[in-house]
Amino acid sequence: QMLVYENYNKFISATDMIRKMKTNVESMEQEMKRLTSKMSSISNKCEHLEGALETNRDKMENLVGVNRLLQRLQFLFELPHRLKKSIQMKAYSQAVRYYKVSHKILKRYKSIASFSKISSDSASIIEKLTKILKNLLQDPDENPLAKMENAGLLLSLHEPAENLFSALFLSMGQRLDAHLEEVVLAERELKNASSSSSVTSLPLFSMLEKG
Repeated sequence: QMLVYENYNKFISATDMIRKMKTNVESMEQEMKRLTSKMSSISNKCEHLEGALETNRDKMENLVGVNRLLQRLQFLFELPHRLKKSIQMKAYSQAVRYYKVSHKILKRYKSIASFSKISSDSASIIEKLTKILKNLLQDPDENPLAKMENAGLLLSLHEPAENLFSALFLSMGQRLDAHLEEVVLAERELKNASSSSSVTSLPLFSMLEKG
């Protein structure tokens, strides 16, 4: 009887365990269904949000592109004024850089009247700048390093290299000749001063001899 009772108790315990496990599994299944439903809802919301952000991203990219275009157009319309201002400030390299950045765009859209006007005005200003740089290249008092820089600017403006180098070397030769002439004159003055000093000292020596 004891054996039967123990087996019966084990059977009852096992039955309760199975019933609890079944209840737990059913509860887990319900939780999994709710979790799956929530995950599906979150996924749908994420897709909707990504779609909205994608639309806004495209709009932002378009706005950035338009802003860049407007900045370039503003730069082009201000180009003649920028060139004149740079030349007044003697910022010649800056003027050349502005012109070279804009030249290709102006050339591409020269059929548009406003761009054609900007291009012609800018070319006229650069022509004046070219004359200024050439005059500085021939100026014997201009610093040699500044001359080299000016020659480089003229080269970037497609001036013939052989003409620039000949003018550069001619100017440097003239500067060297001027320096040599100054040295010769200084040496001559020194000799004259030395000879006059020896002449004025003769009476003193004669007086000493007489004494």
